[in-house]
Amino acid sequence: MSTFKQEFRCHNFCLGYFRDDLFYLSQWNLPPIVFLIYRFIVSAYVVGCFVYSIVDYEHSDLAKMHNPMAFLTMWSYLMLALHLLLAFINSSTRVICEKRSCLRRPNDEPNFPSYDEYHNLDTAESSSSAGENEVHILSPHTIPWNFKLDWVLFSVCSVAAIMVTTVYFAFLYPDIAKQSKSKAPSVKDINVHAMNSVIVLLEILLAAYPVRLLHFIYPISYGLIYVIFSAIYWSFDHKNNVLYPGVLDWNNPGITCGMVVGIGVSMMILHLIFYGIFRLKIFLYKKCFDIN
Repeated sequence: MSTFKQEFRCHNFCLGYFRDDLFYLSQWNLPPIVFLIYRFIVSAYVVGCFVYSIVDYEHSDLAKMHNPMAFLTMWSYLMLALHLLLAFINSSTRVICEKRSCLRRPNDEPNFPSYDEYHNLDTAESSSSAGENEVHILSPHTIPWNFKLDWVLFSVCSVAAIMVTTVYFAFLYPDIAKQSKSKAPSVKDINVHAMNSVIVLLEILLAAYPVRLLHFIYPISYGLIYVIFSAIYWSFDHKNNVLYPGVLDWNNPGITCGMVVGIGVSMMILHLIFYGIFRLKIFLYKKCFDIN
């Protein structure tokens, strides 16, 4: 309970952390080469699907009405692609720069503070090493900028992907299926509206990114930016510039505001669930690797 209370310190809105290896290694001590192969495959898949979706869209009827980047789906898929690409670059460059063995599992480092102990650290900067694997114990604001950027992207795309999948298949796809007279989603729908959530869940389970409760401000801010964009976009053509009928339609501001509030609350709840998964991973890690 004390750790949960510590989450609400103001500095936890920021992007400092006391270990940087959590941003480029697996949660489960996988050999770096295995994790790098995973990072390469998922980043190549998502970037490829994003490019394919843009090209395919340009040959559709919707291309005459809307730019593909007007849709939240493409915003969120772009965030996911940027996160995975940056994560792959971060992992590969750090493993190479630190001359880690790509086949050997990272050693358990006994001389760094646990996540719980970190909340009692106010200052100090130190480091410890065990052979070739070095873990830096950092003051709260010293992780590299590229790790901070990736952390923000991860916080945004993890929540956004689940929300896009849920909203699309719960509210939008039933009408689309009726119009197309097809009960099965297309390959493109599966790639951008379903596999995005599968990949996010893989990231949450395999990667070691920490989750802070107060980082809900990042996905919420992202959502508000899109809401403002959609209102501005709609203002140019009240009839044709309705991107998500029944969900984000400013011709019906009451329903739209209700949907925005409901989705915003759902995003905060989802972020809380991700925090719970993060704490569960720490618990299981300590049990699996016999760490006190």
